[in-house]
Amino acid sequence: MLGRIGRAGRCAAVLQRANAARMSSNAAWHGPMPGATRSLAVGSTFSLDCAVAFHTPKKQSPSAPSPDVLTGEDAYNVTEFSSHCLLAVADGVGGWASSGVDPSEFSWAIMNSCGVVAPTIPIVQHFPQSILDRAFKKVNQDGEVKAGSSTAALATINTHTGLLEVANLGDSWVAVIRNGAYVLETEEQQHYFNCPYQLAVVRDSDSNNYVDHPDMADCHALQAQDGDIIILATDGYSDNVFSDDTLAMVTRLNLDEVGSVDVLAAQMVKSAWDRANSSKAYTPFAEKARAEGSDFRGGKIDDITIIVARVSSKGPSCEDGTPSSGSQPNGPIAKSRL
Repeated sequence: MLGRIGRAGRCAAVLQRANAARMSSNAAWHGPMPGATRSLAVGSTFSLDCAVAFHTPKKQSPSAPSPDVLTGEDAYNVTEFSSHCLLAVADGVGGWASSGVDPSEFSWAIMNSCGVVAPTIPIVQHFPQSILDRAFKKVNQDGEVKAGSSTAALATINTHTGLLEVANLGDSWVAVIRNGAYVLETEEQQHYFNCPYQLAVVRDSDSNNYVDHPDMADCHALQAQDGDIIILATDGYSDNVFSDDTLAMVTRLNLDEVGSVDVLAAQMVKSAWDRANSSKAYTPFAEKARAEGSDFRGGKIDDITIIVARVSSKGPSCEDGTPSSGSQPNGPIAKSRL
């Protein structure tokens, strides 16, 4: 749970936990193997080859959909419906565990709700933010989750026009790489060091917790192009790997080959896990800690969840890529947790 202690005290506590987690971590790697690439929106003007990779130092969460989904407190969703594909990741706030709350319960509830509501709401500007807003309301209305909080990052692509939209609340990372360069990178949103913006369900006794809202999400839109690489990653990745290193991994691979996005996703997770277990690696988390006046070095042990998708286009797109306001998808939900 997030307490309101002094800035220096918060920083010291965070770094003490990070060091303790790294020293007690089992550094053995058992990440996903290549071969799980899934094609989405096949036959549409814009389609995706998509892969998910993950790793956790924790036990399997009881909220995970199956025994082989080892995402810890993270969660994700990949949904294809009549006019769009939705990619999303969430990171449950681990501080809830100290009060007996499973942090992954809320993150999975948000991700599952995103997949349920996305095909049912009007397609408007800032579509991912609208999905997140409706999903958050659904979680609150359902009342099944009594307490918890999570960050959330969503990306949607209109499979007819190629309009790619992003909404990011908190400290996960969304990026789009085109021709060996970034054309989009989100910036993390923090209340203070290691306290990201977060959606939350709180009890009366949880008054010290932040409750942020979907309308606070960082939103972006751009026209997708053939060959674009879309990445969504929780902070277990972005706290341990600099974006320049990610770019280097992408450019080393031939992503036109079948199954290459799965290879990239697995490589990215392994790179983050290796650095998380290092006491000497210079990482984004260490850089942020030094900005707080600490001499912390090395990586941060955390759950790592990554979605990688490659865009394929077989024809011209609408010039501005703008969907018609009020149009509504009417196709069936086709969900995959890969």
